[in-house]
Parts: sequence; structure tokens; C-alpha cells
Amino acid sequence: MTAERDSAYTPAYREPPLCLICGEALTVRLAKGRKSGKPFVMLICSRDGRHFRAFINYQPYVVEVIKRLEERQ
Repeated sequence: MTAERDSAYTPAYREPPLCLICGEALTVRLAKGRKSGKPFVMLICSRDGRHFRAFINYQPYVVEVIKRLEERQ
């Protein structure tokens, strides 16, 4: 992604992504790396976290997510 696209990014979907195993909505959480302490965005199955768990660690994206969460409060 370029800087221009980041500021004008529109999500491709309005509904949350679904678990591939059970079809429940994935929950989005913030997490921290065990060793680095860096923030991550975590996607996890809301029914059973063993079904699906993914971490996004691309820091420009994570910073933008945190900024948008803070704006909501």
C-alpha cells in the first residue's frame, strides 16, 4: 500500500470476517509481542480461539488501527 491509498482506504466488507471452521464472526483484539512488546492486531474466532487465530504485525497498519480506536472513544 502507498501512503495515498492508506489515507483513502475503504474496507472491502462491512461485516466482520468469518471463521473458516464454524462460521462465527472473528473478533479483533490488540495484543503485544512477548519478546518485543510491539503491538499487534489479532483476529480470533469468537466461538473457539483454536479454530482461527491470526496476527497482523505490519506496524503502519497497527498504528492506524490504534489511532482509529482512540478516535472512537
